[in-house]
Amino acid sequence: MEKNITLQSSSHLYLQSFQRMAGQVLRIANKPIQLLSAYYSAVLEKPISLKQTWLLLNAQAAFVMTAFPMESPFLARIACLAWFVHALLVCRRSI
Repeated sequence: MEKNITLQSSSHLYLQSFQRMAGQVLRIANKPIQLLSAYYSAVLEKPISLKQTWLLLNAQAAFVMTAFPMESPFLARIACLAWFVHALLVCRRSI
């Protein structure tokens, strides 16, 4: 009877270790977004996905950039206003 053993190369083990560590870092980095998504779900009284959470954050950032920089050039303010309107329309379609 013939016995066969499969050996993994050390580079494959390093790759698996790196992928596992990257997955843990990604889970830790996504935790605040998941908590924010749960908050939005509670406020809106319906489930909100992570994509919808990112769209809401985009709309909030667009609002801040539109409303607060009072001394910015007029064209920059118009561009931020267009960004804000676009973000609102995308949020409305998504939610």
